[in-house]
Amino acid sequence: MNEKPTTGTICLDGMLQGRLPDSTAADNMRSWITSVKKSGLVFHLSIDGPNFSIVPDPTPQRSSRLSKPDLEELLSEALEALLSFLSPEEQATAISTIRSEEFRPGEATQVVYAIGPGGTINTQQRTVDADTLDPPPEITPASIKRAILPALFFLVVALFVSSFFIDYRKLWSEAKDKVVPLKLEEVTIDQKAVADYVTIELIEVDEKRRTLHFELTRGPKWDTAFSSTPATTESWPDLRNRLAIHQGRLLIEFRNKEDNIIGKSELKLESITKESTGKQALVTNLNDRLARIIVSP
Repeated sequence: MNEKPTTGTICLDGMLQGRLPDSTAADNMRSWITSVKKSGLVFHLSIDGPNFSIVPDPTPQRSSRLSKPDLEELLSEALEALLSFLSPEEQATAISTIRSEEFRPGEATQVVYAIGPGGTINTQQRTVDADTLDPPPEITPASIKRAILPALFFLVVALFVSSFFIDYRKLWSEAKDKVVPLKLEEVTIDQKAVADYVTIELIEVDEKRRTLHFELTRGPKWDTAFSSTPATTESWPDLRNRLAIHQGRLLIEFRNKEDNIIGKSELKLESITKESTGKQALVTNLNDRLARIIVSP
């Protein structure tokens, strides 16, 4: 059962065949296939030794895509250009059964394209009744613009109304944080509580392995605290630092941009027990983007 044709479409069928004078004509025909496609006519070329044939693509095409509004004129000029690649002898023996149909509301214009003297194209046309379908809306730059404006309006209204219930700025920030790698300069270290004993610097963030790399340096009070006993301390802060040094660890607290705690851990001091400077890696499992590190004994 044949499908009903659609108004505003064209269909081509048939064949044009003949003999090639030389290889140059074959190259010219390949170029012709590309050229006529740009004008809205789709053909397929077949070459078998000295013989050639061109067959139009049977798929219906929108007539609005043709480079000229007159299909008969456009196709005739294209076929005459093709025949110009042949010598007069080959033009005389070439055969064309090319036909076109162009559908309008309730009718079809049918044209037959025959080869005339000197490589010209002679046409015969008739218009017949046809049971056609209405065309679907054609997507054009103008129609896209018409559709975008109302869509943008409703999107802006929806965003405005929903902004009373959804914090889009926070959502955007969280989405960006998951994509953009954490930089060293984004993280601050609060180490006032241990600064006289240990200086800590963040030197690398390995997000793939969820690892922070620190460089530790002994502070001015390290040697005294390391060689003394906690009982000789004079104040509670000093006592806590001496205990931390003797136990070989510091407490680490991780916070996000809102200064909420997102994790805790311990930083080992073994790397500076024998040397004044050392490096220490710390594996983390944070559920938010790191912004601040607080160090305490």
